[in-house]
Amino acid sequence: MLLSRRVLLAGALVFCGLMASVLASSPQADPGKPVMVNSEGINYRARLIGTDGKRYHVRYDEHREGRPDEEWVGVERLKGVDYRPFKPAAMPATLPIGRYACSMFVTGTGLVNNGEFTLAADGSYERGGTHGPYTYASETGRVTFSGGVMDGRAAQFEARALATLHLIGNAGRVLAAGEERFVASCDRK
Repeated sequence: MLLSRRVLLAGALVFCGLMASVLASSPQADPGKPVMVNSEGINYRARLIGTDGKRYHVRYDEHREGRPDEEWVGVERLKGVDYRPFKPAAMPATLPIGRYACSMFVTGTGLVNNGEFTLAADGSYERGGTHGPYTYASETGRVTFSGGVMDGRAAQFEARALATLHLIGNAGRVLAAGEERFVASCDRK
């Protein structure tokens, strides 16, 4: 019993580290990358902690009264630490095709397998015997599925050593209009 609790705790700690990495990672920004953020005409040092493709989540290096410690900003408010214009990393022109294996975190259970799907070069996918098309927006890294079991689902591509798609959804909860969150990570096999 004690050993299983230790294993569960170790697994939870590893998972928390992985999820922090997934949520902080972004397809167009290096997590932790230092930047300058213009706030009411003054440039402040901050670090990138995420992106949604058009906006960047930043955490300021120091607390200032009257300014949030973290916020979402547009690219027009960002500069490099050398004050040069900020340039987001480019997304690949095409999505890496092949088989993706998915996993997700379930409260009380831990990290669980969430199935697999295959992306084909012709713009179609297969999951669980059903098929449908997908579209990929290279300017944002967003993948949208239609038809089949993934009809209406979306994913965010992340260029890592192992190409990853983060499936987006609400994990059974109703979210505010326009709000999305990563519910599973799918690594290319």
